[in-house]
Amino acid sequence: MRKMHISTPPLPRLADLSTVSLLAIEAGLKRREALALEMRNVPGDEQKRVVGMILDHVRARLVGAAFDATGMGWTVAEDMGRRFGLKEDPEGPGLVWAIKFSEEWYRLQMPPLKAAFEDDHIALIADSEHVSDLRMVKLIRGIPRVPPVREGEKGRKRHGDYAIALALAYFASRMRWVEYGYVPVPVHDQRVGHNGGPAMFESEEEGWWRGPLGARLRGSI
Repeated sequence: MRKMHISTPPLPRLADLSTVSLLAIEAGLKRREALALEMRNVPGDEQKRVVGMILDHVRARLVGAAFDATGMGWTVAEDMGRRFGLKEDPEGPGLVWAIKFSEEWYRLQMPPLKAAFEDDHIALIADSEHVSDLRMVKLIRGIPRVPPVREGEKGRKRHGDYAIALALAYFASRMRWVEYGYVPVPVHDQRVGHNGGPAMFESEEEGWWRGPLGARLRGSI
């Protein structure tokens, strides 16, 4: 498990962090953080490249990803949706869910994250800044969320960015994801005909009728 930082020289853009949390679902359904990444002052195209590389690396085991789709985050979510499938329906296909935050989303999705800590169902990379971000979550009008106040030294202020990334990662790990794909019928040793019944001839067991049916009968009748 590791935490990584990516930064470039200061540029005239909003100084908020772009944060990624990658959770692994273990055999006992405990979520364990495999990677935490923070990008500051990184241009959008480079952010997309980095995030795409991460998702490509875990693609064979990826069950889903959720992105903050407010502001510039929507362009990252949109591009990842083109590559991995944009999820637009809770029961539909797609691996990437673009989240537009609302009080209703916070009301429904933050309590399960809190319960995961209480029940020891989540393990994170040890990091003091991440702990500070999580402690920024407050009850606002009865709903747990990050207040609109930035903390930290000038140019490196934090806005509970990691808390949001972790909430999205935990949300993605709990959603029902649908995978579509082709699974070939296994070949058995038993003598079964091409219509599912018993083989008519000994050679049928060898699949002589395949590609195309009757091709090898020419000249023999």
